Amino acid sequence: MARLAVAAGIVLCLLQAEGLAGSAQDAFTVGIVIGKVKPPKPPKLRYTWGAAAITLARAGYDNPRRLGAAGAVYWFEARRAGARFRVAVWIATGRIAAVRPA
Repeated sequence: MARLAVAAGIVLCLLQAEGLAGSAQDAFTVGIVIGKVKPPKPPKLRYTWGAAAITLARAGYDNPRRLGAAGAVYWFEARRAGARFRVAVWIATGRIAAVRPA
């Protein structure tokens, strides 16, 4: 009789029982991820001082002189139409970022 009670207890534990609303917990995921998801890397393209000076020459600036690099830009001093300017060129894209009178 004791064996029957133990067997009945095991069977009852294995059966699924309905729970109250909010007390049941289910978890599942959708999709498959193989490996780790890595964030995109920034482009490795980096313009040199010479390439940035060519950008200035194409934009009409004469005799660009290096002043220094600050953050993501190269700073030059150059002439255009007889006036002197300080010009910033983006290191990543080679485009002119800012123009200020010198």
